[in-house]
Amino acid sequence: MLDPRCFGHAHGQQTNTYSRRSHCQRRNWWHLKKSLLHRILLIRPTSLFCLVSGLCFFFFAWIVHDNCFAAYAVQVGAFESVILASERANHVSRSGFPTIVEKLARSRKPALTAVLVGPYNEPSEAEVARVALVRSGIDGFVRFYRDGSGQTPRDKKQFAGASQLKDANSETDGNLESFHTSQNISLLSPQVQLIAAAPASEPTQSAAPQSKTQTGSLPFSISGHVQTAAAYTVASPDHWSKLKNTLALALERELGTDINLKISGRFSYDGVYDFTNFFPDRVKRDQRIDGFFHETFVDFGVNDWNFRFGRQQITWGEVVGLFFADVVSAKDLREFLVPEFDYIRIPQWAARAEYFTGDFKAEAIWIPYTTYDRIGKPGGDFYPFTLPPPPGFAQHFRSERTPHKLSDSSFGLRTSYLTNGWDLAAFYYGSTDENATFFRSTILAPTPTLSYHPDHKRIHQAGLTASKDVGSFVLKGEAIYTWDRFFNVTRLNDADGVVRQDFLDYIVSAEIPLPMESRINLQFFQRWFTNHDPDIIPDRVESGASLYASTKLFNEKVEPELLLIHSLNRLDWMARFKITWNFVKDWRLVAGTAFFGGKELGLFGRFDNRDRVFAELRYTF
Repeated sequence: MLDPRCFGHAHGQQTNTYSRRSHCQRRNWWHLKKSLLHRILLIRPTSLFCLVSGLCFFFFAWIVHDNCFAAYAVQVGAFESVILASERANHVSRSGFPTIVEKLARSRKPALTAVLVGPYNEPSEAEVARVALVRSGIDGFVRFYRDGSGQTPRDKKQFAGASQLKDANSETDGNLESFHTSQNISLLSPQVQLIAAAPASEPTQSAAPQSKTQTGSLPFSISGHVQTAAAYTVASPDHWSKLKNTLALALERELGTDINLKISGRFSYDGVYDFTNFFPDRVKRDQRIDGFFHETFVDFGVNDWNFRFGRQQITWGEVVGLFFADVVSAKDLREFLVPEFDYIRIPQWAARAEYFTGDFKAEAIWIPYTTYDRIGKPGGDFYPFTLPPPPGFAQHFRSERTPHKLSDSSFGLRTSYLTNGWDLAAFYYGSTDENATFFRSTILAPTPTLSYHPDHKRIHQAGLTASKDVGSFVLKGEAIYTWDRFFNVTRLNDADGVVRQDFLDYIVSAEIPLPMESRINLQFFQRWFTNHDPDIIPDRVESGASLYASTKLFNEKVEPELLLIHSLNRLDWMARFKITWNFVKDWRLVAGTAFFGGKELGLFGRFDNRDRVFAELRYTF
């Protein structure tokens, strides 16, 4: 069994066998149909607060919404391949610029997907952005942009990528016409070379337009979304898993010529814990109400340097759907791989310095206050512990220890270089492990009990990543060597129930474009333990494969997608299918299913009785 950190997840609790799940699943489909109406009619008064709060959230978002219109943008590429367009958008976004994707229809030819930076009110602002893009190694040209609202530009300053305008205006001495790009990208040319790889997330999401609102009376821009999400577990025991309302807000302001501030946060209320008594109190206290800062930072540029201080996303991975080289970001694992990746990744409080020169980039990070994976509390649907107690023993879980001393801080170095179409990178990261290890102690009286204490110890990781586009295909690879990570052992005579292990992870990936804006991503991965202990759950060599497929239908308003992950060592798998419907501007509806199968100690099989259906309604402003 592969360690769950490959997927961004930790170990899980006991589950039923595969045969029992299959039997219960068939029985529960009819039970679900009968019980839904009954449960809805028995809504408690407290659960009305869930509904009212959701309506209030949507009403608030509607009030603050302002249809921003900006007349100019910088086009940095136009592609027939959606994959290449997504890769380009991700690269530009990773350089700190706000990206927009736009469909360009062509007579008797396939439509192009254009990647833009902006929008901006004035052509001079767009030209300053173009100069900054050139300094980051990205060519482009200024063009007119219309958002489709049919409105005219308003007299307001739009914050858009000012953190990356590294003295571009001063470099031109105020005469923007005197600074020209060496080579413009043709609007109708799909053969634009890919110059960087995407982070480990679904590319279509990363390339989505970024909406921002700024009223004339406010000195900052506002963006965000409101989301209502519901989930129902259909395996035995069936139960409501989530009735969650979330408000995400982001405020951004340009403090100076090249100094920018961003403050963002997420606030949520999950009414399922008032609606049902299925979960224990400690789970309710942990997940009923939630609020935290998301990306919150100040950044500025000095010549070829860029600095960022605060809570920020630091993504070093290349592959889609799995967290191999993505070693810096913490993960919210309380719903495993079911949510979207922007709800799984948690930014870190960090100081970050980046140096750019030509095709070379160097990056140094220091994290004085580490954010750890959120694993939830015992009794949660996806609480990560696998090992059942031996006969005659009880099981007890102590509170998790999350060390925050200065000596527990994390640091890392990463360099990358673009050569002959290859994006190559190497990194080192020393940290207190964000993934909890369950240390064991034995209590013999009055009742024999195995007590587990989730803790975090120091580990070290070094890795390489590579990506290249070959025609319309995109190839990626990652290799990471980790040493000093603890794993649980099954032998009872071990004092603390854990053992240190060193291991190598690697993954190779290929993205294949198909007609009608469809694509398939295939990945093969392995883990090899160099000092394998026979009493840990994984084998010495663990292998697996994944498949991600998506397409677009009905004028790109409907997007089905499928994610399959399967161990090649044993029966152990996960399947997630969902459909996204962008039924009107700024609104979308998502419906899907997530199924798990395998042995009770498997990475996915431990959640054999956690199969669920889910739906989400989101408004973006």
